[in-house]
Amino acid sequence: MALTIGYPYDPYKLAKAKEAALKDALNTRGRAWDAYIDGLSLAYDKAYSLHTGVLGKIKERIRNQIEFAQAVLFGAIFPSALGGGMSVLVSNATKEMTNRLLAVAQSNRKELVDLAAGVASSVSKDVTKLAATEMLKGLKPTFGDEWSAVADTPLRFFLKLKQTIDAYATSVVNDLEMMKRRTSDTSRKPGSGTSVDEYIDALNGYLLSPFIQKAPMQKDYLYGEDDLARIFEIFLWVVWARARDVNYWSTQISRATEEDDRSIVGKIWDAAWHDEDTENRAFAELRLADLDPILARLVSCGINAAEITQAFGAHPDRRFLNILWVRFLGRNHPRSILGDLTSNLDAKQPKSFFEGGYLSRSTALL
Repeated sequence: MALTIGYPYDPYKLAKAKEAALKDALNTRGRAWDAYIDGLSLAYDKAYSLHTGVLGKIKERIRNQIEFAQAVLFGAIFPSALGGGMSVLVSNATKEMTNRLLAVAQSNRKELVDLAAGVASSVSKDVTKLAATEMLKGLKPTFGDEWSAVADTPLRFFLKLKQTIDAYATSVVNDLEMMKRRTSDTSRKPGSGTSVDEYIDALNGYLLSPFIQKAPMQKDYLYGEDDLARIFEIFLWVVWARARDVNYWSTQISRATEEDDRSIVGKIWDAAWHDEDTENRAFAELRLADLDPILARLVSCGINAAEITQAFGAHPDRRFLNILWVRFLGRNHPRSILGDLTSNLDAKQPKSFFEGGYLSRSTALL
């Protein structure tokens, strides 16, 4: 729904209409983001609990859990789930993002006259969206030390995230109220409408923000908690596998898959003389069998066992999880949420700014 501005041009009427539209959008988009983050937090907590529970049973905990969670949340899940623009919005780069979008609004005043109600789809010219996107691409989300304190408790992290997004809407309203107070009565004299134009530019800048433009308003396009939980859990296993000692596991896999062409008599004879190769093979098979619970979880989450298992050399009818192959599961599933999550682990800049948006059914899970 676009605004219809009468003639002569009335900047005060325009500003009032945009202000009402922005406040309404902040409320509706805020509720949408709240519901979306609730779903993310429940899904991640479920995945995290299953992941750490299995590790506990096989007597191995994640080394340095705070660093692990930081890498997972800040390096991959956070930017992938929210989109780059929202990542910037809830980091300490918010002010710079606001200033950049304000510059877009100032240089596109005519194109943005109709930007008010229906803000998610009423940017009248693609060039304006493109300009906003380019402005945000130069920003990289950064986070303060206060986030580290909640890294080992996922639900607290998401509560902090939700609180920060809620606070953004309040800060926008406060900024606008302060601007209105600074607009004196003398600005109403002919030729002195600069203050009103600046206020309109600020409104347009906020209306262009990812908080408004990329809010998850259509719930039918969102994946459910169980769907996201299994993808998050697969991703957690990928991260865990990447932290394993490659030399150690390569050695165990090599020993377990080596062909044993000795005769039964030969095996008995070697065993009698304390054969080191036989002991090493037995040890390797036991260590690889320890990974069976992880294999069961990955298969339960939807991964085909054929892409992550291979046969024991001495027991071709038995298969084991090759933990080194798990590291590359994301590459095996390109153009998927799992692929996006894993690609962000090594990315210098989170995937997608402004145009990317949140996790939705427009992208396959696997």
